This record gives sequence, C-alpha cells and structure tokens, in this order.
Amino acid sequence: MALFRAGPICTKPIRSRSGPCQRNLYGLSAEPLSDERDVMSDPANAPELYIDLPKTAYAPGETITGRILWALDHSPKKLELTAGWWTEGRGTKDFRIEATVEWNTDASAGEESFPVQLPLAPYSFSGTLISLQWMLELREHRHEKFVTEPIVVSPSGEPVLLPRIDEGERKSFSILRDR
Repeated sequence: MALFRAGPICTKPIRSRSGPCQRNLYGLSAEPLSDERDVMSDPANAPELYIDLPKTAYAPGETITGRILWALDHSPKKLELTAGWWTEGRGTKDFRIEATVEWNTDASAGEESFPVQLPLAPYSFSGTLISLQWMLELREHRHEKFVTEPIVVSPSGEPVLLPRIDEGERKSFSILRDR
C-alpha cells in the first residue's frame, strides 16, 4: 500500500519516486511519506488525502481499482481523481489526462472506492532524451490540496528503456528522398 501526503511545491527536477518530491499533472508536487510511523509519532505529519492502491504497475488497458481516503478539517465539497501522463526531457513537454473520477461530498472525512480504465497506450518509458511517466492525482479544489501516486503502465510492469543510439548507427531520414 502506498500512502502519500500533500506537500510543498518542489523547485528541483524530479527523477524518481524515492526522491524528496513528486510532480503532479499540473506541475506542482507532493512529498511522499517516508514511513507510516511518521503519522503516529507526530500528528502534524498526518496526511489529509490518500490514494490507496494494491500495486503501482499496470498493463495497458487494465482497470486500476483502489480507494481514496480523506481526513480534512473542512468539507471538501468535491474530490477529483485523475489518471494521466507527462513527458520530461528535451523537446516539447506534453501531458494528457486520460481519466477523471469525481465525488461530491459534505463529509470532512471518508473513503470511496474507484475503478479507472487505462488506455492501451502510451507506455511508461525512459530514454536519454525523453521519458514518459504516469500518475494518479487526488485533488481537493476548495483549499488546493492534492496528493499524487506515480504508476507504471507497460506490459512488463517496468518502464520501457529506450536504448541510446550511437552517432555512427544513425541513418538520415527523409520522406522526400525516395521520390
């Protein structure tokens, strides 16, 4: 089970789940809980929003089933879970939200189950010049709190590793050349 708490905006690049910050689909970030004991020893560390998943690696087209949980000092009115991806690296940055689930609630604390259907593509991948990463994000809009959970979408359960191509192996390509 993965628990994350809402956190500050990060200003440094984010490379891995084990780093100090995680990026969300809107360019902000959330800080992972280092240990569930942090919550018990210091109530100030208690997370307010949770995404509870049985695993973090999924096959393309698979349905993610999990739970959201919240414990706020106010009524959120609306909670929104999004599944999406973004690219990182050289060139044009891109992102897309593939699925959204919303809950309207007046309860300051609660739990809801959800299913999210993943598309057949794109796969999670990592290369020298560009990578594509997936994530789930739970957002409470009233006070702009959110939490993220990185996931992997690929047939193998691991991001596809793009091999580096040496300059000597590269071939020029032109659609006009063969005419």
